[in-house]
Amino acid sequence: MEHIFTIAAIWLGLAVLSAVIAYHCRLSIALVEICVGVATAAVAAYWGRLDDLGANEEWLRFLASSGAVLLTFLAGAELQPEVMKKKLTEVSVVGWFGFLSPFLGCAAVAHYVLG
Repeated sequence: MEHIFTIAAIWLGLAVLSAVIAYHCRLSIALVEICVGVATAAVAAYWGRLDDLGANEEWLRFLASSGAVLLTFLAGAELQPEVMKKKLTEVSVVGWFGFLSPFLGCAAVAHYVLG
């Protein structure tokens, strides 16, 4: 049971660290949480200590999946409708490009590479 609390304390500490960094750098908390998580995993993998982060724990996988949905929601909640209405053309171009690029890229790979 102590192992579970240790893992939870590590991840909660990283969440607090991300909030402090985001506050001082005036960045989105969701973005900083993702970056801190990636950096932590990279450091743990470099030192061969990924198991200490509980990467294979079932309860942590569930929390990670739920957290991914929550981070997506938080990123969307930071959008300001007034700004989007003023810049409708730019927002539309970015949205269409963000959709069509992977769609057409995957279609091209499927057609030309995979046959």
